[in-house]
Amino acid sequence: MEYRDTVKNLRQIGDELGVSTILEGAVQRSGDRVRITVQLIDTTSDEHLWAENYDRQLTTENLFDIQTEIATAIAKATQSTLSDSEIANFSSAPPTSNLEAYELYLQARRLILGSTSVGISLTGYQTAIQLYEEAIAKDPQFALAYVGLAEAHLSNYWSYGGDLEDRAKARQAIDKAIILNAGLPEIQMAEGFYHYWGLLDYPAALSYLAKAIELMPGNAEAYMWRGWALRRSGQFEKAIASMQQSLSLDPRAYFNWMELGTTRRYLNRYDEAFEALERARSLDPDSFWPKSALAGLYLLKDGDPAKAVAAMVGAQHALEFETRGPYITVLVMARRFDEALELAANWPVEWEQQRHLLILREASAAEILHFAGRESESREQAKLALARLEQMKLSSPDDYRIYTPEAIMLAIMGDAEGCLAAVEKTLQLKPADAVTDMQIRYQLVRSLAIAGDTKRTVEMLDALIPPPTTISARYIEIDPAFDGIRDDQAFVAMLDRHRGDAI
Repeated sequence: MEYRDTVKNLRQIGDELGVSTILEGAVQRSGDRVRITVQLIDTTSDEHLWAENYDRQLTTENLFDIQTEIATAIAKATQSTLSDSEIANFSSAPPTSNLEAYELYLQARRLILGSTSVGISLTGYQTAIQLYEEAIAKDPQFALAYVGLAEAHLSNYWSYGGDLEDRAKARQAIDKAIILNAGLPEIQMAEGFYHYWGLLDYPAALSYLAKAIELMPGNAEAYMWRGWALRRSGQFEKAIASMQQSLSLDPRAYFNWMELGTTRRYLNRYDEAFEALERARSLDPDSFWPKSALAGLYLLKDGDPAKAVAAMVGAQHALEFETRGPYITVLVMARRFDEALELAANWPVEWEQQRHLLILREASAAEILHFAGRESESREQAKLALARLEQMKLSSPDDYRIYTPEAIMLAIMGDAEGCLAAVEKTLQLKPADAVTDMQIRYQLVRSLAIAGDTKRTVEMLDALIPPPTTISARYIEIDPAFDGIRDDQAFVAMLDRHRGDAI
């Protein structure tokens, strides 16, 4: 749809998509009749390789019959060889016999896929769930709708607090899809989602995603999911390769370019990261996701908070925690504490519990006030945050997410021993996850620095700065969490050494 009203010529479009042929088409629908006009064009010569018109009465079966006819004709026109799995997909039964159910399914799927493009709210996920449920109500045998329902519940589980009910409902939906059609390739994808987002079991997720790719070798989404799972399991180079494969199949997916840039950034491949992130921004100039990632890169590579703020102006109005949260960080690094404090005070309740961390508004306010030198106010907010965290412990004493903010709140309160105990508790309980591990350890070392534990701060930073990493020497230079130990000789020497390594 992006090219529907474009003034670009076919050669330009072919270059953008990385293809030598383009399928053009138009669909006209009147009642239960549909006319589809299709033509395949060589982008270099502008030559028509094949063209056909289809006039049909519209039913679900006819819809998929037409897709099969078109795909087979294109394969012949381009002298392609179809794999056994592709031929099997062409000849498989329609996913549903109910056209209304299929339309509801497509609406829900567009909404979920849009979550990686423009962000999606808790209400948006609930809407997708309702659409899938309506599709299932119209056709209880619609296995793909159950797969979509599982993904929607898992998206909600991952993004909004890890509600176990969502995870249980996802499992139920996958099991129902298996009962209806165990051979459905998308079930392997759903299992991959479930073991990744639901259980944080990355080896199992990778196994299922490998099966999905074997059955659907042209599925860009499966390669990107495998890239994410590889990254979480600490296999960063393999993650990059899988992400690049995804982008070769779907080069216009701006969010995936952003993810590739972020992964390169973890390996300190800053120039390559910039290239990918600029590509993401060019594909969707209005999105704050790539702007946020670029801002982080300005902090890491250049230690330049002014450039980072400029990249994200307007993010205070964004509807995703993944952009507004980093904007608060950028403002803190720029020492624009009043602006950061205003955003923290208005942090939405539904954003407080993420799958991998807690972001309590009182804790954020306490930290910012501490950096601003407003100690009495900072401690008041820290007390409120600690009270909430203690309440959470009553029902979830082994939730590692509780102890990370607790460490920094205790440090602000001047309780160095309590801070260290919370640090050790977090390290004991945290999951085996390469990305989360880097993020958590940096928050913990910031707590130790605020508590004045210079020896442990230097030791932890020394291990955290080399790649793969989320930080750099220049980033630490501008982080106000380390202001209290900047004159320590061991701290200075450690940063000097790592600055030299980065040259």
